[in-house]
Amino acid sequence: QCMIDATYGSTSNRIFAIVSGQQLEMLRTNVVPIGTTVRVVCTATSYVDCTCLGNVFSPTLPATICSAKLDPTHEVVRDLSCPATMLQMGYRLSAAHFLEIYRSCYDINSQRSLFTIHKVDSGTQNPPRVGCWRKSDVVTTRPSYQAKNIYNRFNVIFNNQQNYITRSGPPYKFHRGHLAPSADFGYCDQMRATYRYFNVVAQFASVNDGNWLRIENWVRRMRDQFGKFTVCTGGLGVLELDDIAGNPTPIYLENPDLNAVPKWIYKIIRSHANPNMHYAVITYNHAENPATPGPLCRNPFACQNVGLQINPAQNSGISYCCSADDFMN
Repeated sequence: QCMIDATYGSTSNRIFAIVSGQQLEMLRTNVVPIGTTVRVVCTATSYVDCTCLGNVFSPTLPATICSAKLDPTHEVVRDLSCPATMLQMGYRLSAAHFLEIYRSCYDINSQRSLFTIHKVDSGTQNPPRVGCWRKSDVVTTRPSYQAKNIYNRFNVIFNNQQNYITRSGPPYKFHRGHLAPSADFGYCDQMRATYRYFNVVAQFASVNDGNWLRIENWVRRMRDQFGKFTVCTGGLGVLELDDIAGNPTPIYLENPDLNAVPKWIYKIIRSHANPNMHYAVITYNHAENPATPGPLCRNPFACQNVGLQINPAQNSGISYCCSADDFMN
């Protein structure tokens, strides 16, 4: 097998795709099997095909950077799993070839990310985290994720009678939580493409840094141990926080009912090699002394049964596991 080391992947500005007959697929791993041809792309018409022979590429991977290169873009695609607008994010090489990094089901009317789908594979080496948030034409509520605007919004929702967010600066109460996380990808261009607002939901910071981070790391451990997985990540419901009278109040970051903070966040993983390895992990997106909610599946089980250690602290995000079929049904 051949290796595309993380240093090369982080310094090159090229795009990497696997050639399979007349088809092209985004390369997601740094390990390339013998006999596999990798297309190293600058533009749709400027590329080099390199085949893994033994443990070296022939011809060798290009050492120069691209003077002109493609930028990732999103396109609407038909997908019956999405009740809203499905956007595929990646590179359009030709009418027949689109290199998909991930796809996002986005409700434009409510300005809400419903779920994303992406693939992970073993042999992925992560370069240093890169990326900055980019605007897009489908998300108009981008400013509502800014800390000062969340602070002001909470004061509007609770009529200036709330202690959930007491300042507009750090420490921040909410994070822009990736659905398809940048750390699942092994190349800088793919990591950067995750910084789109149709790939984000508002998460309590202690949940995002707590059990949700544990869940993301667990997915990558499963990937490294068992190979390729398809991952679906999304949010459900609308978070409610009590006002001073104890009345549950729904939280929307944009007036009147746009960009809902999800009550639940979930991740479903499906192994390509073992159909029985099909799990769902569900996390309560609540960090303000939450009561333990009822589960969203009939037969939840301890996540440690599948190698995931959950922090029991409530502000880390109450979490549990179940079979994917149980959760989806």
